[in-house]
Amino acid sequence: MMRAPEAFRREGRELSLVLVGGLLATTVGWLVGRSLYTYTAPLVFAVLIVAAAVGLPQVLLWLLVGALPFSFRFFLPNRAELQVPSEPVVAALVGAYLLDRLVVAARGERIAAYPLRWPLYAFALSILASLPFTAFPYESGKGALRALAFVLLPLPAYSLLSRRGVFSSTVGVATAAGVVAALVQSVWMVWRGENLAHTTAYLGTLFTNYAIYGFYLTVFLLPLLAQVLFNPRYDRGWVGLGLVLFGGAMLLCWSRGAWLSLLIALGFLLLLRSEAGRWRKWAFMGTAAVLICLALLIGPVRETIASRLETVFDPEYASNKTRLLRWGYALLMFAEHPLFGAGYGSFALSYPNEPFLGANRFYQMGAHNEHLQILAETGLFGALSWLWLNGALFLYGLRLLRRLEAQPTWYGWVAGLLAVQVASLAHLVVESFSATDLFNVPFWLLFAAVPAAEQLALKEGEDCAS
Repeated sequence: MMRAPEAFRREGRELSLVLVGGLLATTVGWLVGRSLYTYTAPLVFAVLIVAAAVGLPQVLLWLLVGALPFSFRFFLPNRAELQVPSEPVVAALVGAYLLDRLVVAARGERIAAYPLRWPLYAFALSILASLPFTAFPYESGKGALRALAFVLLPLPAYSLLSRRGVFSSTVGVATAAGVVAALVQSVWMVWRGENLAHTTAYLGTLFTNYAIYGFYLTVFLLPLLAQVLFNPRYDRGWVGLGLVLFGGAMLLCWSRGAWLSLLIALGFLLLLRSEAGRWRKWAFMGTAAVLICLALLIGPVRETIASRLETVFDPEYASNKTRLLRWGYALLMFAEHPLFGAGYGSFALSYPNEPFLGANRFYQMGAHNEHLQILAETGLFGALSWLWLNGALFLYGLRLLRRLEAQPTWYGWVAGLLAVQVASLAHLVVESFSATDLFNVPFWLLFAAVPAAEQLALKEGEDCAS
């Protein structure tokens, strides 16, 4: 159903406010920051963010997804740091949402409840429950507050994405930002072609390492592939262009975890039982098989792939060795604090970096397995809540797919979003991404986008029926 011209004009005005407000905030912050190193610039930015969260929260959501690949660390005068604009925007959205719900509850009004709220609350509570057991109360407390903001992001995001205009605009802004980021990063990667297999190739670029870059690309690739597989009416021009851009960028990413998680998610999509996508699955598998065979016929490509695959099973390979050591340490932490864990963020603060890695600052501080890190830091309570939360989203999505057979566009959207969740959970077996907004924002928005898609599909079905 086509939207009215008034809706387009309204969204255009709101998007223009994003650009004008962002430019104003950046200009004021830069001028103040250049003139005097105080809290003035952060306070000006905070006032603008809070005002937008109260008056135009959808604008903040667009700012969040649009600025995500270009966010940066900002150090306050007391040496505290923020990922700007992601962390302030997430905190403002969650804070404004909770305040709004308190006002609504005080008035006795009934509101639509977020369908996955109970497992979400349980996981948030597990983070707080771990704090009394930490040996680093200040650092763990500060990290827990930051983590809670991301964990609760689905609450305001669900209420916003349940509106068709906001949903489509958010997808458009995120995709445009992703295209620009992928093109810029690809230019850098081509320039540093001889170092693609090393994290050092990503120093000074938009992405900190190839693992998070690979994950970011799968966020776009999988929904596009799902549209090709399940939606016979997909826009061949735009979807094809997106697959070429993001697929080409993915070819420059040497992350073994990103590629394995992408393959696992593709397997999930191919296993979905949908009459609409049956012949497309066979066509996709046949095309992929032919392309792989052709690529393997090229000597340098075959040797490069073989050498990279060999490192997956080599226990003496540096990254494999450090993963095994960190996994063992995480299990020891869990054994010492089995119920509520050793405290959120305690792994990075207590684990001594391996001396054989050389320049330790080039390596992440997590357990290189998010599931084990949750088990170590939040105990059984956190691990079971994590399992409940992800299982609830997965079952919710699978049930939803059964009801969307007659709506292939929305079937493709939900299938693609679930595939991103599958890829995320698979990738987290070998990585720890909880400290980066490039993972947290897409991952937690998934928990809002899937139930929001149900509301939008239901409204679209009702409109078509009427």
